[in-house]
Amino acid sequence: MRLTELRREDTLLAKKQVDDQLETVSSSIYWRFDQREKQKGFDSARRWLTESVVKVMLPRIARVNAGYRLNEIADDDFPGAVWRPRNPIPQHNGVVAFLRLRTQRQRLPDLDSHALKSLANDAAHVAATEVARLTHAQCDKSEWRIVYDHLAHIVHLLGLQPPLWRKLEKCFVPFDAQPAIRRMCDARWWLNSLRRTANEWRKCMALEDGEGNRISLMDGYAASQANPAIRHTELMVRLRGYEDIANEQGYIGAFVTVTAPSSHHATLENGRVNRKWNGDSPADTQRYLNGVWTWPRAKCHRQKRRFFGMRVAEPHHDGAVEIYSSGFHTCEYPLDVFNYDEPANHRFAEVEVFGDIAHGARGSKLASSTITIKKALSLHQMVGRAVECIASKIDKSAERTIVEGDGSAATNTGHRSTADVSGIGSVAASLGAQGKAKAAEGSAIVLCYRNDEGDIIHIRASRLATTA
Repeated sequence: MRLTELRREDTLLAKKQVDDQLETVSSSIYWRFDQREKQKGFDSARRWLTESVVKVMLPRIARVNAGYRLNEIADDDFPGAVWRPRNPIPQHNGVVAFLRLRTQRQRLPDLDSHALKSLANDAAHVAATEVARLTHAQCDKSEWRIVYDHLAHIVHLLGLQPPLWRKLEKCFVPFDAQPAIRRMCDARWWLNSLRRTANEWRKCMALEDGEGNRISLMDGYAASQANPAIRHTELMVRLRGYEDIANEQGYIGAFVTVTAPSSHHATLENGRVNRKWNGDSPADTQRYLNGVWTWPRAKCHRQKRRFFGMRVAEPHHDGAVEIYSSGFHTCEYPLDVFNYDEPANHRFAEVEVFGDIAHGARGSKLASSTITIKKALSLHQMVGRAVECIASKIDKSAERTIVEGDGSAATNTGHRSTADVSGIGSVAASLGAQGKAKAAEGSAIVLCYRNDEGDIIHIRASRLATTA
């Protein structure tokens, strides 16, 4: 009887902790709890809630929220918007906007599109009220600095980056501060900034429990301004252009892989929580890798070596693996073989590995029990294979589904494939050999022409005119 009461208390305590979370988090956890209760019974659902959720998921959510949750706003930060004792009428209705900012900013991931627009309008109204209070008829350099610093303080309190902050912080120029102040008084700028922060917050709370079950805590997030299908086409065209320029001017191709330490990964390869995780988000890890990449760039610049290319970020997990003492050796990325073998003294070929495979602790070297040697590759072809390797990673994140709504896009890269859109103002792109694109009136089609070797030689985009 005592054990039953303890379990009931643990369950109630766990539910109380879940209720204290954001609605985006709690609704997803309760949905998983109900599904588990229907499939495996209440005891299994209770153990999952008290063990996996409370001990694994919620601590991770707390670390994510600590990086995105905002500090309390003091009333002294908005003297022009707070109710004054001698003035019973709120100035420019600023007190209403101020109270909405205080109550809504801490639950940013829970806000829908309409609530985000309302919050953006309130923030822009508060900023405009502060500008009207601080500015005077004649503005000199010092007064523009006061206005910008005050609005930047408001933006920082909402966890956002003020426009031109790094530039004006180093050297303040009134000519540059004026458009930045106008942005902070514009509801559209606030909406884009708040939406971007809310999306990053939601993506950082995509959880995975100890059993490998993934829980998506994003009920839906606003689509970015760049359509994924169009972005994929642009990246492929740029990548192909880099290869052509390198071949024409005699540049040497190189493939560099930079990985983050294990402390930047929230979960391990097996799906369990990483005890060494330092709380960094994917954006923080990308900034860290960008900082690491500046070191070789600076050294190449000092040696007067110029280079160009494309950087691709890919989520990656570290695993404890060992290279077999015997077996055939190869590399996952084409140009990494030059780290182990000199081009002048070795021959290279395209291979296929299978059987027992292990990854090296450093680099991309592989060990396999069986290997099939295929076509021999020249140095020129090795660069081409490296470009294809980069393209495969870009292609992995692109959407290539056929859709029917207005303002949509569909793309296919396979040979003899067809991209079909039926909505108005849509885009159909077919980039494979002998590909076809079909679109309605008022939409656009993108086709490419390839030679006998499959290389792109021309890309053309056309818009279908509407008939009267």
